[in-house]
Amino acid sequence: MNEDKQASLEDKDLRKNLEDSFNQIGGKIETPDDLADEVFQTIDYFSLVGDVMDLFTVKFFESESQLIELFSQGDDPDV
Repeated sequence: MNEDKQASLEDKDLRKNLEDSFNQIGGKIETPDDLADEVFQTIDYFSLVGDVMDLFTVKFFESESQLIELFSQGDDPDV
């Protein structure tokens, strides 16, 4: 659960930094709102893809190894 809170804080920090960067780059030039929205949607999309990949790769294999370890402990007569 702490990882979710940490990720949420990092997302908020990233969004704040990008908004500040848009404001600095734009200066006197007005940036279209739809451009900023498109950039943030793209970042959110890549974040979602990364989360799904993490779920089906790293976390899946961690869960599988824990399950195998759990069953292998049941076969051990010393336990």
